[in-house]
Amino acid sequence: MLPAVSFYPDRPYCCLPKQRLDVVTSVLLVNSRPILCAGLRLLLETQHDLQVVGVADTVSSARATMAGMLRAPDVVVYEDGGADHFIFEKMRQLSALNRSTAILLITDEYSETIALGALIAGAHGYQPATAPPGQLVDSVRSVASGGLVLPALAHRDLVSWLAPHFDSRNQKALATLTDRERCVLALLKMGLSNHDIGRELHIAEATVKKHLTHLLRKLGVRSRLEAALYATGSREREKPFEAAQHPAKPRLTLVPECG
Repeated sequence: MLPAVSFYPDRPYCCLPKQRLDVVTSVLLVNSRPILCAGLRLLLETQHDLQVVGVADTVSSARATMAGMLRAPDVVVYEDGGADHFIFEKMRQLSALNRSTAILLITDEYSETIALGALIAGAHGYQPATAPPGQLVDSVRSVASGGLVLPALAHRDLVSWLAPHFDSRNQKALATLTDRERCVLALLKMGLSNHDIGRELHIAEATVKKHLTHLLRKLGVRSRLEAALYATGSREREKPFEAAQHPAKPRLTLVPECG
């Protein structure tokens, strides 16, 4: 399951592609603090669409737990109170266990360094433990659906961090996208999964994947995450555009960057 990214600066947190209510998301908890782990497990298991399928206290024990499962969990929720410099290596190790499993990192307090570094290391989402319970639950659902979750504070930090890396060549690459590819990129950036992108554009999911392949090649990036971050960091203010070959459908507009 590959990530997308969305930012809604007018909301307290940023995520939530649409979630199918008939799908049960399996969750593995990795937490070395038993009381906090028990509380998080209770919170998740009260949700009809979430199921905790295992608990581990270290990355090594998580690896052993997953090795004994017939099916890899949809999400690994990793809680780290210390958030030391080893956290990025832990994210890389967890990400390598199964590429289809999304990783959600929770730390005691928000840290710009942790938020950005965790994404680079392979996490699909990051939230401080001070987030409201409902927000943490929605974050699990979001990463399971292919979204990427960040606190609202991280939007400003991420754009500031990315902006120096975008030059005229990056702008030229964005200009090579077709109208339909720009539609797909806009919805990708808003956090929608392939299924929901297809539903919004009234095209098959296989067609969405084809457009994604083309836009990744044109932008010179390797993943949905990189494409979404590419668009997020771009200084270009996108103009409204209409879905290609569907003039009667509502106009789709890229959400402008807020600085």
